[in-house]
Amino acid sequence: MDQRQIHEMAETAVKKVESGDRTGLYEELTSMGPADRLAVAKEMVQLNNRNRQTNDSLPIVEITTEIDASGQAVLVDVKAREHRGWYEPARWVDGEYDSGKAVYHSRFAKKADGSTSLTAIDPRTGRPGSDEVTRSNGFTQRTEYDPATGKLKSDGISFPDGSTYYADYDLTSEEPKFEVRTSPDGSNIFINHTEYDPATGKPRSQEYYGDGHIQRSVYDSKGLKSSEMIYPDGSIEHNVYGSKGLKSSEMIYPDGSGRRREYDPDTGKPKSVVELRVDGSTKGKN
Repeated sequence: MDQRQIHEMAETAVKKVESGDRTGLYEELTSMGPADRLAVAKEMVQLNNRNRQTNDSLPIVEITTEIDASGQAVLVDVKAREHRGWYEPARWVDGEYDSGKAVYHSRFAKKADGSTSLTAIDPRTGRPGSDEVTRSNGFTQRTEYDPATGKLKSDGISFPDGSTYYADYDLTSEEPKFEVRTSPDGSNIFINHTEYDPATGKPRSQEYYGDGHIQRSVYDSKGLKSSEMIYPDGSIEHNVYGSKGLKSSEMIYPDGSGRRREYDPDTGKPKSVVELRVDGSTKGKN
């Protein structure tokens, strides 16, 4: 974010701190990357100082930081120190403001392997809402959890060579429903999309793009029903499955030739083969 965006986000965030909107602050700060999050928090402190010049009943906003494995400062906590009324005895002993309470809290840890982790705690549940792991070689991983169930929601990894991996998870099956892997130049290595039955968590369909080919699969309640593969040279393979395995397979080559096979459901061996010729004729084999 540029400075204008940081300032605008900080204006929104400081209002949430000053009003005690912990959930709103959590959602705003965890939507950002570590660098932007810290920049917004620092700007938020400056805006709070300005606001208290005209309204000294507002809480004092303070932040706590740590240094991660990459050597960068990261935001750990945001604290609001509430103003004590003149009638509170503690005011005359400990000062006008209390010791404060965390309105945004995360756990920072240094691991034995030198990596660091930063786990943001969701104020709605008290459970981890996201986890960020950093290594000194440039590896970073951000994991998010569903607030209602605590299950894995998404996972994103940046590798030292500049390549990335990202996945969104289906909450019923707890398997990836969308995956994308990119190379250091930003091009896609593969994309995988899977649709699951919301009641059972079993796959309904899958589309995979990668390695120069496309694969589409359809499932029913018993398992894989059919699949289609489009190869880099334009060849197309279509398979149909039964309860005991492959029922039939058809391969069509770019020149129009191909072959069609039927399989014995008990042995899984081909029981018939038909050659498809370029001129449209066929030749069968048993």
